[in-house]
This record gives sequence, structure tokens and C-alpha cells, in this order.
Amino acid sequence: MKPVADYVHSKGLKFGIYSDRGTATCVGRPGSEGHETIDAQTYAKWGVDLLKEDSCSAPTDHNTSFKQYALMRDALNATGRPIYFALCGWSSWYAPVGSTLGNSWRFGYDVNGWNSAYSNSIAAQANPKLNLAADAGPGGWNDPDALIGTSNKTAVHMTEKQSRTQFSLWATMAAPLEIGSNILHMNDYDLETYMNTEVIAIDQDALGKQGSVVATSPKCNMMTNMITDSATAMSARRRRKRAEAEEDISTAATGITIGKLVGLDTRARVRVQDGCTALPDCQQIWKRDLSNGDVALTLVNYTQVLPLQKQHHLTTSNGAKPHLVECDTTGKVTNQWWKITATSSSGGPTRIQSLADSKSGCFEINGCGYRSNSVVDTNYGCKPLPAKGVTDPCCSNMAWIRGHPSTANSTAKATAESEESGVAKPSDLLFTTLWNSSLCFRMKKGTGGGAELATCDTSDAMQLYTLVPVSEYGNNPAKDTYQLRQTPSTVRTLLTSESAAAMCVANVANPSVVPVTEDYENFHDEADEAQPALTYDIVKELGWKDGANVRDLWAHTDLGAMKEITMALAGDGDSAMYRLSKL
Repeated sequence: MKPVADYVHSKGLKFGIYSDRGTATCVGRPGSEGHETIDAQTYAKWGVDLLKEDSCSAPTDHNTSFKQYALMRDALNATGRPIYFALCGWSSWYAPVGSTLGNSWRFGYDVNGWNSAYSNSIAAQANPKLNLAADAGPGGWNDPDALIGTSNKTAVHMTEKQSRTQFSLWATMAAPLEIGSNILHMNDYDLETYMNTEVIAIDQDALGKQGSVVATSPKCNMMTNMITDSATAMSARRRRKRAEAEEDISTAATGITIGKLVGLDTRARVRVQDGCTALPDCQQIWKRDLSNGDVALTLVNYTQVLPLQKQHHLTTSNGAKPHLVECDTTGKVTNQWWKITATSSSGGPTRIQSLADSKSGCFEINGCGYRSNSVVDTNYGCKPLPAKGVTDPCCSNMAWIRGHPSTANSTAKATAESEESGVAKPSDLLFTTLWNSSLCFRMKKGTGGGAELATCDTSDAMQLYTLVPVSEYGNNPAKDTYQLRQTPSTVRTLLTSESAAAMCVANVANPSVVPVTEDYENFHDEADEAQPALTYDIVKELGWKDGANVRDLWAHTDLGAMKEITMALAGDGDSAMYRLSKL
């Protein structure tokens, strides 16, 4: 391993390594429990610069967790090599003691996209009940997880403005700036983001004082009020419905206003472990004090304006999506295998999981976009079915109801008679979304393939499928494994003749992508015009009677002397970042 570390160092990079304070890591490899000393000595010999120690397969009580991290802290210190120690316990209760145990501590779950960046990290940092900023300072930092870039060649990615906003907020929060994507596939835009020395200077300011929210619109609290501890606040709590379609919003600080928030669709939000919660209609102003007396301001609009499936590439890095292909009559073509958990005659949610390979996922409503023509793909793995009582649409975007046409599109009875007899019958199924029973899965016509949502229609053959158990071909696949067979509307029966035009749903590789800009530039919505302006009164808020010199840190432009900053942000994670110097 040392030659690897030496090679990394020769490129001007630091060499980090991953372990766990328990018996095994989160992917089942050996952890460091009971081997802290020898592991630390080995890391030092290799030339390791950073150790991230996770908390899988480890006790969850506070005292034991602290003791285990203290063992590795002492073992690392004893080596004499400076090794940055990053605790990964996913819980805010590490923050008050974090600086005594390591150099940084994770306080929330993983960030694997923009929604989880908000729900798992940004909202917790902004929550006054947690007051995480008070626990951070030189030598010990709150860690909101890694930075996510924009390259569609990486496993997870954001839009350009979301990725840049994440970088701005992480710098405002004095957070570790760790790139969480493959640097070999880093595009020019991400390189420009991560090499912005003016923003990096904010992050690494010598005062080490973490920034905090000084203005927030009420809907932001639909999330933050629910997060009292990221380790325990997983139960759903219903929020009050939106009181009015249009609200005047201001903060207690009279020098800050957030205009009018005009009625975008806002639903009750819940906090769940996997961070699948949709974003609230929310705008914030963050402020950070700097060592030379300057102030950094970051203005953000999280409000969803553009439909989420248009915010991201229509296909992702694994490039697979459902296609209709000629049915395999041998039962050996695994990309036509779909695991559909059996349901009772009274109905119930299920997942539709591809068994094409170990990386395949479940039918997913891309971006939680519950509307006709929303993309359905298989690119994001499989999340658990939502717990009873969870109403967030993003927690249900992989959950489906097997409905029979005779039930007129309701969340109705599955075709239990087919499973009981073990023989596939001409009992065509609609797959209805759990969250909206009027929308059904539909395959697209044409050679391009793909799937979408459509208003449920029992006369549309592209929505109707017969489940053909793969076991009928003499194979022994996983339980509840089927072909999804679609036939012409005039012949909805189980066809066995090779000449019959029987088509099956297959999970087919398709590496092409559609850039987000092609959709964005042509998308118009009245909500786009409704985004309120953010105003920060420099004189009132900072007491600088003559105002400040203002510099835009992304445009690298001096805006001159100003007494007030007013900015209308477009939403979907749009932001602006300024450095203010007293006149």
C-alpha cells in the first residue's frame, strides 16, 4: 500500500483510507475494533494522511461510541504521524464532544444528491435547536459529508448550480471540503468550482467560526423543526398544511426580507433515514464572520421550480432503462427477469426489481415527479418500501400497487389466482403508483425505449402486463421472479408461439444521456416568475453606516460600495455568495 500512497503524494494529493470502529465496515470488510493500535501503526507506515472511521457493526450507545473513537484517537496520536481523524457516526450527538475525539464528525446520513444534501446536512446545520455551529472551531469541524460534482460518469451527481451551491454552503459552514466523486472523470465545470480560491479562503479562514442562518423563510422549518437528532428523528410527523397560497415573509431582523413566497406546491414533509424527503419551498441567507473583520454572505433558494426529472440527466451513469424486446422463450435472459414480491389479495405495495446484474435497480419515478410523462428508470438501486404512515412522495417513488383492470385503476386486488395456481393466465396488470393511484407505469413506443408515467388506462396495451413466472422455463431463479409480458391489445393472452408478437420488458443498457440544459432552456412555468427577492440591509444588520465594498465570489467581480444587497434567485438550489468589507 505504501507505493500507492507514494504515487498519490507525487501527484500533490493526500492519501486517505477507510475503516470502522466496529467489527466490520459498512460493506462487510474487517473493522478496527480490538485492533486499533496495529491498524494505526500500519496506516502511519503506509503514509496515510486521513482516516475516516465509520460506525457500522458497532454499538450505538453514546458512551461506548465515544470510548471506541477515543481508542483510535490515542492510537493515531501515538504513531507520531499527523493523520486527520474523521469520525463517521451519522449523529448530531457527537458534536458536543467531537473535538475531543477527532478532527471532524459526521452529524447526518450520507449525501448522495441534492435532496439528501439538504435534508441530511444543510437543514441540520441551520436548525437552531441543534446549534451545531457552537461545537465547531479550529481543530474540530462539523462534517456534512462529501462534495458531489456534476459529471454523469459518476455514481451520483447534481446539477451545476446545485453543486456550486453545495460548495458555497460547505465553505460558509467551515466544513471539510472533500471531493466525493471520481477525480478521473471530473469535468471542467467541477474543476473550476473546486479551484475557486476565493471561496476556499472563506472555508479556511483563520477565525474558524462556522457560519449560520440569519434569515429563513417559514417553509424551511418544515424540515428543520423535525430534526432534533439525526440518529433518532426518523419517525414521521405531519406538518400543518400550508395556510395561504401567498405569504409575506420576513425575519425578526428588520434588515432582512424574503419578499413574497407565491403558491408553489408544498406538501407535508417527513424525515426518514434514507434522506428521501422532498425539499420545502425555502430560501435562506447565511452569514459567516471572518478573521479580518469581513463578512461572507451566502443566499440560497432551495424551492423546487423545475420538475425534478428535468433537473437531472434523463439517464444516469449506469445507462440502463426499460425497453420492450422480443420475449425470451428459454428463461435464461436475465435482463428480462423482474423480482415482484407477492402481495395478498387485498393488495399492497411492492417493488419491481431488475435481476439483470448486481448493479440493477428498481422501477423508480425519476425525481419524484408524479405527473404524466415523468421518466421511470432503474438507475438508483432499490430503497426500502415506505413505512406505514409515511406520506412523503419521494419515499414512495419505488413503490407500486399491482392492480387488475377490473378494479378501475384503484389500489386494488392483485392477480392472486395466477400465483395460487402456478399458471400464468390472461390476467393483465396495471402497475399503479403507491402515492397517486391515478398514475400507472407505461412503456414508451418506438426504438428508443424507456418508460414513463401515464394516466391509468385499461385500454392502453402499453400499460398492461402478464406476469410469467421464470420458474416455468425450468430455471430456479429467486422467488417471485417474472417476465413482464406485454402483448398487442387484440391478443392479451399468454402466447407461446414463436411467430406471435409477444414483447417483454427488459432492462437494457443505453449509455446515451440528455444534457439538462436542453430541457431547462425550453421549460417555462409561472412559478419561475414567482421567486421572491432576498434583501440584506448591510447598514441595519452589521451596523456599518457607510455600507460595504461587496465582491461576488463566483463572478470574481467587485460590485462596489453598497448599503443593501437584493437578489432574486431562480430556485432549484440557485445561490449567490459575497464577501463584504467595511468601508
